[in-house]
Order: sequence, then C-alpha cells, then structure tokens
Amino acid sequence: MRRFIKFSLIIVIIAGIYLLLPFSFGIMAQRYSTTFFQNENKTLGDVLGIQLNLTNYHRGWFHSTATIQVEQKTSSGDFEILNTIPIVITHGPSYRFANRLLTGFGMITADNFQLTKDSPFELSFRENVGFGGERGAFILVTKKQAGADNDLQIGSLVLHMQSNVKADHFLFRLVGNNVQYQNPAKSISAGVQQLTSTLEANYLGERNWQLILGLGLHQDQLTAALPDGALTSVTANADAIDISGVHFDTQKIAKLLEEVIVLKQASDAKAAAKPTAWMAVFQHFLTEMIRNDTWANITGLSITTPMGQLQGHYDVSFPTLPVEHDYFDVATHNVSTLQFAVPSWTYADEKTNKTFSLKALQYNEYNNTVFARHSKLIIDKLDVQNTHPANDSEFSATGFSYQSALNGDVSNLSQTMQWQLGKLCFSNKCFQKINGELEFLGMNYTAFRGIAAATQKVVQYNPDQSAPIAERWMNLANAYAQLISPQTKVIITHDMNTPEGEMKLHGELSWPNLDVTATTAPTLIGDMHQASYELHLLFPANYVDTFLSEQAALSVTPDTSKMTPTTVASAKTEPPFEEQAAKFLQYALSQGYLKKVGSAYVMDLTGNGDVVTINGVAWKVPG
Repeated sequence: MRRFIKFSLIIVIIAGIYLLLPFSFGIMAQRYSTTFFQNENKTLGDVLGIQLNLTNYHRGWFHSTATIQVEQKTSSGDFEILNTIPIVITHGPSYRFANRLLTGFGMITADNFQLTKDSPFELSFRENVGFGGERGAFILVTKKQAGADNDLQIGSLVLHMQSNVKADHFLFRLVGNNVQYQNPAKSISAGVQQLTSTLEANYLGERNWQLILGLGLHQDQLTAALPDGALTSVTANADAIDISGVHFDTQKIAKLLEEVIVLKQASDAKAAAKPTAWMAVFQHFLTEMIRNDTWANITGLSITTPMGQLQGHYDVSFPTLPVEHDYFDVATHNVSTLQFAVPSWTYADEKTNKTFSLKALQYNEYNNTVFARHSKLIIDKLDVQNTHPANDSEFSATGFSYQSALNGDVSNLSQTMQWQLGKLCFSNKCFQKINGELEFLGMNYTAFRGIAAATQKVVQYNPDQSAPIAERWMNLANAYAQLISPQTKVIITHDMNTPEGEMKLHGELSWPNLDVTATTAPTLIGDMHQASYELHLLFPANYVDTFLSEQAALSVTPDTSKMTPTTVASAKTEPPFEEQAAKFLQYALSQGYLKKVGSAYVMDLTGNGDVVTINGVAWKVPG
C-alpha cells in the first residue's frame, strides 16, 4: 500500500510539473521576448528607424497569442504603424519543429502574412526563444494568385537569424533558390540558382555597428539588351561568385560618404575634382572593407556579346595583411590568381568603315604578395581593316607576348618585363622579330609606401591643399628617388627588323658610387648627378637621311599657301618641331654623335653624372 501511495505521489508530482512548466515557461517567454524587443529597438531598430512592440498578449497554459506591431519612424520623428503581425507562442521547455526536438522558453510562429498591403510575397517565420538567445527562420514565398507577371520570382528564400538577449550581436544567413528578376521593360534579366548570404553584426555604440558580410551566388546569369535597336544583348554567366569577410564600420563608412558628397558637390559646381580623386575615395572604401580574413572567388565566368566572348577566373585573399593597414598594404599583401581569355573578338564601325578584330587573347597573373608576382599576356593576332572601298589592312600585329615577374624581399626587389612580337605592320610597312626586355634590379621596397603617399596627395581632391600642384609633383618624383641604392640598376634591350634594316638598342643605368651617408633626403635630381649610364644604339640610316632631305627641300621652297599672317609671324619667331629636329640631327652628325657605319647609324653614349661622351666625343650643348 505504501509503495502504491509513493508511486501515485510521484505520478502526481510529475504530472504537476508537466502541467506547471508550460505555464511558467510562458511567463518567462513573454518577459524574455519583451526584453529582447526593447533591446533590439535601442540597437538595430534605432539604425533602421523601425520599432517592434508586443501588443494584445493573451497568455494561455500551453500556448499564448499576441501581435507584433511594426512601427516606422517618420520625418517628424514620430512613429506610425506599418504593419501588425499575429503570432502564436508555444510554451517550453520543449517542442517539436521540422521533426526536431527543441528546448527553450518558447517558440514564436507566424504564417502567411504580407510585409506591405500590395506585396506579391507572403512571409512566415519561426523563432525559438532559447535559453541562450534568439534563433529564428523567416521564409518568403510568392503568393499563388500573384502569377508570373511579377518582376521578381522566388523559388524559396529563407533568412536564418541568431541573437543574444542584449540584441547587440546578430548573425544572419540568407538562403535562396531559383531567384529570377526581369525589369518592366524586359531589357534586363538576372537569375541565381543558389544564393547564400551571411551578415554578422556587432553593436559598438549608439548608431555604430561593425558588420562582416559574406555572399555566395551560384549558377548565375545576367542578360542586358544593347541600346542599338538590333535586338542584340550581352549575357554574363558564372558558375560561382563567392565573397567572404567584407568588413564595414558604420561610422568610418559615414565619413567616407561625406567625402563622396563633397566630390559630388564639386562635380556639380564644375570645380576641379579630378577623376583620380574618385579613385582615391574608392581606395579608402577598399581599405576599410578588407581584412586578413577577406577573400573572393569567381569561377566559370563568361561574357557573351555580339562581338565575341570573354572567359575568366579570379580569386584573391589577404592572409598576411596587418590589422592596422592602408591601401598600400592591401595592394601589396594580396594573394591572387587572374585568368581571362578572348577566343575571338570582332567589332565593325560602319561610320568609319573600319573593322577591329582580335584572336586568341590569353592573360594569366599569379600573385603571392608583392614579392612574387608573375603575369603573361599572349595575343595571336590583332588587326584593323578598312572595309570600304576594299578590304585592306591598316594595322596588324601577330605573335605578341608580354610577361612580367616581380621577385625579391624588402631590401632587394627586382622586376623584369619582356615582350615579343612576330610582325607589326602599318599598311604595307612591316616590322619583324621584335624582342625587348626591361629590368629594374635592386630596388628599395620600403620606398613604395612613400610613393603611394605622394601619389595620394597628387590625385586626391582637396580644395584647401596648401602645397601647389608643381610642388606635389616634385615630391612624387623625389619619392621615386628613395627606390635607388648602390645596388640598383636599370637595363633595357630592344631589337627588331625594320623595313629599312636592323635596329638594336641597349642601355644601362646604375648608381655604384651613390652617397648613402648623406643626412638630407635624396632627390631625383641629386641621384641623377651621381648616376652612371650607357646607351648603345644602331638603326637604319635611311630614316635620318630621308627626313633630312625632306626638311632641306621644305626649307628651300616653303609652302605658304595655307599659312595665315598669324602663322607666318609665329613661324618667324619659333621654328616648327620638324625643323628643330632636323637642325639637332645635323648638329649630331657634324659633331660625330651619330656615326654612319655602312647603311646604319651608330651611337655609343657613356656618362657619369653631368659628364657625357658620345662615340668618344665629349657632349656639348648646341649653341
């Protein structure tokens, strides 16, 4: 009997707990939700101008009902009711959702309501008022009666949300499938088969948020009609576009937007706001948004136009970017791969009767920070033709390649650039076997930061800039002087066969005796006074001889039929450039600075600072 009483007592206690827990958790769910909405209105709602309030709360034993009143801030500062959403709260401590057993204070649900009266979409949401914070899912669907006439069509769109009770830390994740858009004019259409987006928001203070954004677009297509009336369009496809770790500090972005407003006002007032000033602001935006966890990846990109197709791939990350950084760090710490190809491209200009064609263009670039960068460009053929009255080539180039390599470390950075061109033709005059190389060896890497800073002062818009533009340009030139050390050397070579014969060029510039003990900052002019250099040039004599003969004929019988009195007067005071060039060439020939060897002219120049000899003859400035 005692066992039965004990057993019955246990059953009664369990039943009492089972019956009392939902009611108790209903009280806690109401208190928790009310507190969360109050905190959210102070943080997120203050920025968005939206307030959420729980009204008409009717608490039951296992379930409660209420209304979420959505209020929007007006221009006068008051709030007006934007929408009311009826909700049901299932009390905890446990409940089932999507075949999963969940625990918490309660589950808030709302089904098939519209955000606005005329919205073609319906929204449902489930929000778990958990023991550690809020976690919810918002589901957007197209109304059945909306039909296929909507500009935006959605297969499914779900927003997952997570927050703590203080509402100062949010995690959002948006997942969508088969999202399609077409503008009313049906000139632009876009589609994404799989869409994912993440946003982490941290509250730092009043109207100050730190945001981290991620975006994924898979199986994408964008088509835009061209405004040419020929029913042609441009279509862009991508297998995947993924971006992660994009940072926003709302206060810093607000300051940058103030710069944008200043530039816009200057442009509207036709003030001297250079296009480069816009680029400087864009660089500031990138500097603020990029951190060492930022990365992007674009795969399977193809852009199809009536002229041809472009195929590409790009990925970039910044694993070594320091916490405190500027745009110079962003530009020099990226690790990236860029590849694009144009199989063929043809453009016809009916107004000028010209056709531009390009075949087999390939570009590859691999960067592992600034100390290991390699790029290569190949073009099989480039051609410009006159289509009327006959198809004749105005310009053509075949077998072009260019490659660049940047290697080294902080104290010794070197860059090598090489180019090759099989044939280059202007009408019926062709240059062949073109080969060249330019090397910058032993550069001081730390100087590039000063160059970047000096460049910013030249290009940025600042109407209150105290230093005149000429001084800023000189500061930029002197910043380049910081690159030079006793190990620095510049070497250039270039060879080709011209229609008149062979041309060869070789030059070197170095500073073996550079004074590195000077206490004053180096300047470009000062460094050039300490430079050692040489230049060896061989080129066909016929070019110079023909030019001098033509100028001599013009000087004997000048054509004044087309000259006005003004041009005649100016010609008497300042000879034309061609005449000045002819006089200089004659001076060089008379002094032996140009030496004729067979059918070519040769020039061998050597110098140290201001002391220059050419072909063994000391240089004298023409009197």
